[in-house]
Amino acid sequence: MNKIHDSIIFWQGFGNGFGNWNSSCRVRIYQGEKLIVLFSDLDLEGSGTSITNCIENICTLTANFFKLRNPIFIEHYPRHIRKYESPFDKEEFSLVKCFCHLEGFAPGYHFEYGLFKSPSWVYISKFDVEAMIGDTSMNNVNSLPTINLG
Repeated sequence: MNKIHDSIIFWQGFGNGFGNWNSSCRVRIYQGEKLIVLFSDLDLEGSGTSITNCIENICTLTANFFKLRNPIFIEHYPRHIRKYESPFDKEEFSLVKCFCHLEGFAPGYHFEYGLFKSPSWVYISKFDVEAMIGDTSMNNVNSLPTINLG
């Protein structure tokens, strides 16, 4: 599996009633027999709306920005910076399945690479993810380029 992209993406999260939150995560795109997109939480205070709470938007923005056809999305919470007290706060991975619409909900509105809706999550092991794409560490995250997806 070849890594073809690695960056920090920014988007407008849902906010708190007083405006949208600037939100961010790491996105890695791998090309092989399948196209895999790994969204990794930055594990920082102030990184905005969580990947989970905004997954449909992130999938739609990423697929259309990078022109991705039929990607497989994986959500990753590395838990690599902050100290967590609970044993439940460990690194985790989820395969995200979304229904892909090619037409928007307004007449004439078109998403060439898909509008992703109705997500569901299936937990998968780090071993299984690394068997698909290789290393999932958060090394060099501070030196990655950034992209504003809106």
